[in-house]
Amino acid sequence: LQLIPLSTLNVPPPPPHQVTFNHRLKSAGLLLAVFTSALLLTACPPPDGNGTTNGEGTTPAAYTTTVEGTVTDPSGREIEQAEVAASNKPSSPVRTQSGGSFTLQVTHRGTFTLTVTKPLYRTLTTPIITTTEKTYRLPRPITLAPLKTYTTTVSGKVTDPSGAPAAQAEIAASSAVKTQTHSDGTFAFKITHPGEFTLTVTKAAYKPYTTPSIPAARNALTLTPVQLAAQSGARSGSGGAPNPGAEPEGRSRFTLEQNPGTESSPAYTLSITEGVETIEPGEFASESRQVTDPADSTRQITAVTKLAGLLGSTNQDRKVTAIELPNSLVNIREDGLARHRAVNGELIIPAAVESIGKEAFNILSSSSSSGVNLKFAPNSKLKVIGINAFKNGSIVGLSRLPDSLETIGAFAFSDAFRANVQSFTIPANVKSVGAGAFLRTSSSVGRFTGTLTIESPHLTRTPPLDPPNTPGAKIGRFGNNLLEIDFSGGTLTNQLTAIYLPRVVFDSYNQTDLNDIFGTFAKPEGKYVDIADKTTELTK
Repeated sequence: LQLIPLSTLNVPPPPPHQVTFNHRLKSAGLLLAVFTSALLLTACPPPDGNGTTNGEGTTPAAYTTTVEGTVTDPSGREIEQAEVAASNKPSSPVRTQSGGSFTLQVTHRGTFTLTVTKPLYRTLTTPIITTTEKTYRLPRPITLAPLKTYTTTVSGKVTDPSGAPAAQAEIAASSAVKTQTHSDGTFAFKITHPGEFTLTVTKAAYKPYTTPSIPAARNALTLTPVQLAAQSGARSGSGGAPNPGAEPEGRSRFTLEQNPGTESSPAYTLSITEGVETIEPGEFASESRQVTDPADSTRQITAVTKLAGLLGSTNQDRKVTAIELPNSLVNIREDGLARHRAVNGELIIPAAVESIGKEAFNILSSSSSSGVNLKFAPNSKLKVIGINAFKNGSIVGLSRLPDSLETIGAFAFSDAFRANVQSFTIPANVKSVGAGAFLRTSSSVGRFTGTLTIESPHLTRTPPLDPPNTPGAKIGRFGNNLLEIDFSGGTLTNQLTAIYLPRVVFDSYNQTDLNDIFGTFAKPEGKYVDIADKTTELTK
C-alpha cells in the first residue's frame, strides 16, 4: 500500500473554522481513551500466581501446609498404597503407608481439596479444606468405598518357630473377622472384602505377624503356613495343649465377622463352624458362668467362653447382633449361647438339633428394639427344650413348636416374647410341659391374646409322673402356672379367647387343676373348646 502526500493532490485546503473543529474532536477522543484505560486498570487487577484474581488488585499470599491423615475402607481397615493428591498443582501426590497414613505437602492460597484414588475403590474428593496453618491434621479418616465386594473362604495354618502347630492363636482379617486356630494350628473363616485384605496373627509369647495385602476375588483361598517368631526371652513350643474333641476336623469352631458400618461401635455376626455337633456348657456365651458339669450333675464348673477377650469386658462391648448355627449341630448344652443381648433379625435352629439345654439362649436379645424371629428348620428333630432355655428373651414371630418336641422345661419361654402372641400351638408329641413354661411376670413383655392349641393327648393327669406321689404328680404332665400372668402379686389374668384341648386331657383335670395350669381363665374372658371340632365348649 502506497501513501500519497496530500500536497501532491490538487485538493483545496479546508476552511479555517473546520480545522479548529477537527482539532477539538481529536483532543476529546484522546481524553476519552485515557479515562477508559484507567477504568479498565481499576476493574481488572493483575492475575495472581494461579491465574486468578482477588478483586482488590493484590495477589493472595501463598501457604505451604503439611497435611496428615489416614485412609480406610468402610470397615475401618487401613488402606495402603492409595494415592492422595491436592487440587493445587505445585503439590506432588503421595501414597499411603503402613496403617493407611499419609503426609502431603500442599502449596495453596488458603483453600484446597484432596483427591484419593486406589484400584478397586471409588475415587473420592474431599470437601474444600480452609487453613493457613503449617500443619493440618484431618479430623477423621478418609473412607473409600469398594467398587465391588467378594466373599472368600480363607483357610491356613499357624506354626511356631520349630514348625509345631500354634493352637489358639488369634486371627484378625482386616479388622472385620476374628477367629482362633485349632489345636493343630489350622483355621478357616469367611470374609467379605473389596478384592484384597490382610491377616494379623497374635499369640501370647510370640511377635504379632501381619501378612502383606492378599488379592483374592475367589470363592476359596488356601494360604501358605504362617510361622510366628518367639518374643525375646520367650520359649517356643507346641502352641499350647490340645483340647481333645473341642474342634472338628482340625478347624476353628467359630468366626466373628464385624458387620459393615460399625467402626465406631463394633458389632459382630457369630458363626459356628460347619461340622460342630455339640456346643459345650457356656462355650459361646457372652460371659463366663458357673454351670453344671456335664459329666457330674452334682458339680459346678466355670464355663470359660471362647468369646472372652474378643468381644470386650463389658456388656456394652459384647455386641453380637446375629448368630448363625451349622446344619451339623445336634446338642446345645447349658448356657451355650446365653446373654447375647443385642441379637436381632432371624435365628434358625437347624433340623439336626435334638436338645436345647438349660438357659442355652437365656436373655437372648433382651435389649433389642426389633427382637429375634425364632425359627425351627423344617423336619426338625428337636426333642427337648430345657429349663429357662429362652427365658427373658425378645422373641417375635413364633407360633408353633416343632412336631418332634417331647419335653418343654420349666420357665423355658418365661418372659420370652417381645410382642403379643396369637394362635400358639403345642404339638401332639409333647409329653411334659414344665411349670411356668410360658409365664409372664412383666407388664412390658408380650401376652397370649388369641388362641392356644394343645394337640397332645399325653398331657394328662394319668398315668402320673414317675415316681408317683411327687409334687409333679399332683398336676400330672402339666406344670402349674403354665400361662399365668403375675403382676408382682396383682390379679392373675390372661387374655386368651380360647384354649383348644383334646377331650382326654380336659377330662383328666378338675377346675382347680385347670386354674393352676392356665391361671384364672373364667368366662366371659375365654373358653375351653374340644380340639376335635373346635366348636364344642368344654365346661366343668
